[in-house]
Amino acid sequence: MQTMTTKIQQTDLALIQLRRSVQLFNLKDYISATTLAGAANEIFGQIAMANKGYNSTDGDKWFWDGMAKIYHTAKPSRGKIIQVNNKIKNVLKHCNNGANNWIEADWENEAQSQIDYAIKNYMIAFDTMPNDRIIKKYVNWKWM
Repeated sequence: MQTMTTKIQQTDLALIQLRRSVQLFNLKDYISATTLAGAANEIFGQIAMANKGYNSTDGDKWFWDGMAKIYHTAKPSRGKIIQVNNKIKNVLKHCNNGANNWIEADWENEAQSQIDYAIKNYMIAFDTMPNDRIIKKYVNWKWM
C-alpha cells in the first residue's frame, strides 16, 4: 500500500491551526481552541524570534517588569512568564504525574489568550495581520 505525503510550510500549518482555533472558539469548544492556538502560538513565536529577535513574551516581560518596579518586588524571569502563560495549555497536552487529576481553569479566557498570543506573534513575525477572513473577523470582534 502506497502512502501519499505532502509538504506544508510551518507558517501555513500554524495558520491552519490558528484559523481552526478561532472557529472552535466561536463554537465554545475552548479546550480544543486552546490546544490548537497554543501550537500556532509556539510556531509563530519561534518565527518572530528568528525574524525579529523578540516575540509577544517580551511585551509581557516589559509589563511585569514595570509592575515589579511599581510594587518594589523582584522582576519575574522570562521563563516564569512563559510558564504562567502556558500553564493550562501544557496541562492540556501532558499528564506529567500519571494521575487522573481535575483541571480547573477559565477555559474561555485561556483559549482567547492563546489565540491572541498567536495573532500577536504572527504580526511581529510578518509585520501584518494574517490574511484570513475568520481571523480578521475575530480580531475586529475582540480587539476593536
